[in-house]
Amino acid sequence: MSVTITIRSNAIWAKDNDQLNIKESDCLCVSPNGEAIPTCLYCKGSGKIRYPELPFELNLTNTNFSTLWNAFGLDVDKEEYKAQEVLDALEVTPVESIVRAPDMKSDTDDFIHTVKKMFGMEGVVVHSHGLDLDQAQRYVDELRPIVYEAKRRGKPIVWH
Repeated sequence: MSVTITIRSNAIWAKDNDQLNIKESDCLCVSPNGEAIPTCLYCKGSGKIRYPELPFELNLTNTNFSTLWNAFGLDVDKEEYKAQEVLDALEVTPVESIVRAPDMKSDTDDFIHTVKKMFGMEGVVVHSHGLDLDQAQRYVDELRPIVYEAKRRGKPIVWH
């Protein structure tokens, strides 16, 4: 699952300001020989899926969104924040505080033993890859223009 951080009514703004781009990708129903399933619900047999690409959006995994918002001191359960509140959080939060180590390291003997004991099976399971400094910096760098644009428009920051 993922979370998209954006500006309230961003899709309407993008359409009204000719900023809505339509992207196209191959549908998963397309066979190796290039034939689409005529009754596919997603592409309706065309073999292509179209989706809007909007400016001022940042897509994150649920855990990375939670880590980012918690580092900012923002409540993930709140429906929206004023742009200035998020901007203030961005300004005072050191990027290093956003970094999250992996929840479990899956290549250690202890971990493998724990999985075997808990689930009665062998194997390696990774719960979270964590969030490194470069990734945290990228999120901050991508979020900043979204927040400035929200402030310029007088709209709140939302996520879905």
